[in-house]
Amino acid sequence: MEPPPAVQTVSLVKIYRGDGVATTALNEVDLKVARGEFVAIVGPSGSGKSTLLNLIGALDKPTSGRVLIDGTDITNLDASQLAALRNRKIGFVFQSFNLIQRLTALENVEVPLALQGVVANERRKRAYAMLQQVGLELRWNHKPSALSGGEQQRVAVARALVTDPSIILGDEPTGNLDSKNTQAITQLLRDLNERTRKTVVVITHNLEVANEADRILFVRDGRIEGEEITGLGRGLDRDRDPPPNRKNVTQNPRSGPVLGKGEQVPS
Repeated sequence: MEPPPAVQTVSLVKIYRGDGVATTALNEVDLKVARGEFVAIVGPSGSGKSTLLNLIGALDKPTSGRVLIDGTDITNLDASQLAALRNRKIGFVFQSFNLIQRLTALENVEVPLALQGVVANERRKRAYAMLQQVGLELRWNHKPSALSGGEQQRVAVARALVTDPSIILGDEPTGNLDSKNTQAITQLLRDLNERTRKTVVVITHNLEVANEADRILFVRDGRIEGEEITGLGRGLDRDRDPPPNRKNVTQNPRSGPVLGKGEQVPS
């Protein structure tokens, strides 16, 4: 029996209501992400990609439809169950880093372990090992204000990985970085995907980042308009874990060559 997808959405709808106005952010989105797959979601501002990531990451609830993580329907879980799921299965990397300014790099990486009740000595050991993996072991005692943007994002990646989640979600993880650090963080995520077979889903405006994914989804007006298989698939065993819906691949709605070096999806 085949394992379920790492992430699946079924007829997903999200409607925001305010001041008597209803705004549909997502409209009947069906999505499958295979275990070990690296997927990039691209689209203009307001397309619904951030809303989709928030729902996949159990940070928000849909108006209707379902979200399944490793085959488990999380739609009806209560707040404490969702918090436990996030801490156990999902690691987040945000555009703004979201580090605690008064804590050192090591202490920031320890935070998710503290929430799990891991004892102090074990927390420090595991956090330091994770900083080693991202090349920041010599900066363990520096606070965020003493780190560059690229270094802060590496700390954020280490924090996302320290609990050994099966899924990594990135919300514009390179959005605040220069081109050199964008390349470094993208390669770090790619290498982690290949080495550990963790599922990686990132939203991005940067098609250089999207180029490193196994599959690119194009979102507009709350719908997935198309997708493109990049042919990389280095995080997948292609015989066992082909990307879902390969036979249904549609041309990118932008048409023509879509992955020009350094090209940005319009905001």
